[in-house]
Amino acid sequence: MSFPMTQVKENVFDLMYEPLAGSSLTNLLRLTSQNKFYISPRYLPRFAYALLLSTLLSPFRIKERIHESKQIQETEIKNDPIFIIGHWRSGTTYLHNVLSMNDTFGYCTTFHATLPHVFLQSEELLKPLLSASIPTKRPMDNAAMGPDLPQEEEYAIANIIPDGYYNGWCFPDNMKRYMDHVIIDNVSESYQQEWIDTYLFFVKKLTRYYEGKQLLLKNPAHTARLTLLKKLIK
Repeated sequence: MSFPMTQVKENVFDLMYEPLAGSSLTNLLRLTSQNKFYISPRYLPRFAYALLLSTLLSPFRIKERIHESKQIQETEIKNDPIFIIGHWRSGTTYLHNVLSMNDTFGYCTTFHATLPHVFLQSEELLKPLLSASIPTKRPMDNAAMGPDLPQEEEYAIANIIPDGYYNGWCFPDNMKRYMDHVIIDNVSESYQQEWIDTYLFFVKKLTRYYEGKQLLLKNPAHTARLTLLKKLIK
């Protein structure tokens, strides 16, 4: 027996949880340059929205860079993070959510991942705005979603550097590039160093936010980075 398939049209004007909205202007320009400045016309409203929010967030980024950069760099990670790895749709989100209920851990939240440049200095102002702009359920599995719930730090990396893996979802025609950059042993040394510097800075920033707590991090893309992660936590 067969059933008719109902085609659901995508609403390109639905701006809820646009992943690039928390990106820096520099990252947006590098990302679009990487993709030859081509934005599909139907997605121009979303790109304009991301560009507008990134522009409005610029003063907050500058403020945080001035007041926090030195302290973040000097932050010591005394307890190696716990990494939850596994393929997408294999239950890592559930495990992350359960383990994060133990308040001895710190973890990357949706707020941290979406606004990685500003969460130390501007949380009180910006978190309510983020809460109003994201859905309450994840579209792929109907799991709860909120600014304080655990989230993959891969989203944060994609908002900081253009070769973050999840940027391939925004530019699928160039997806092979982003997939190739998951196993960063296979890319240039300059990119490897940029990724390492970006990731360590973000982990130190989370550590500072949680005042030294051990971090609980879930990122399926890390499944291909085990060798690198072992080097980072030595």
